[in-house]
Amino acid sequence: MQKYVVVGLCFLVALLLFLRHLGRLVYPNTYLNSTSLKGYSKERLLQFLSGINQTKVKIKVKDRVYTFTQKDLGVSFDLNSTFKTLYPQENLGIGASLFGYFSALKTPRKYVPTLKFGSEFYAKVDKMRFDFSVQEDEVNVVPERQILTYVNNQEIYAIDAPNLAEKITISLGSGKVVVPKLHRVMNAERALEVAKMNERLAKVFAGG
Repeated sequence: MQKYVVVGLCFLVALLLFLRHLGRLVYPNTYLNSTSLKGYSKERLLQFLSGINQTKVKIKVKDRVYTFTQKDLGVSFDLNSTFKTLYPQENLGIGASLFGYFSALKTPRKYVPTLKFGSEFYAKVDKMRFDFSVQEDEVNVVPERQILTYVNNQEIYAIDAPNLAEKITISLGSGKVVVPKLHRVMNAERALEVAKMNERLAKVFAGG
């Protein structure tokens, strides 16, 4: 009888240690963007997040791909906040940790990294210009109308900063190339110069 009691106690201790181990792993069905973190230990999770902190951002503008560091873009990855979100059992007891573990078996938990996009990010992105022009702008004379016409042949693009922030957030750490919305930038200064020339020409032809 005593032998069975000892075996039973050993089994119970082993079970408790196993359950304690389970409770200290990242819960099942836990994803950061498209990466499954199921079964990660605390140490492995921190190592993974440290890698994301060093991840470069690849941005596709039309048919070209540009690579930036997060610092280049003014993006700040909050590792501690992301860790706390992915690993809530850090400050939980064994019972609460196990409850969270088994509850997660049925419910996927999908998260994105905690990123900060401050004024520096928007200022840097708003200044970026990507030139795909293949020919110069044209200023043509229209004798019958006694005016100049301006043709903008430039293909200069800027990135939509809010859309880029959203795309970076949902892709960082996945290895995917970010494809943000673009808008074409017009050469407003050249067009204004031509408009002023036309005003002067109009005065000349009017005898003013």
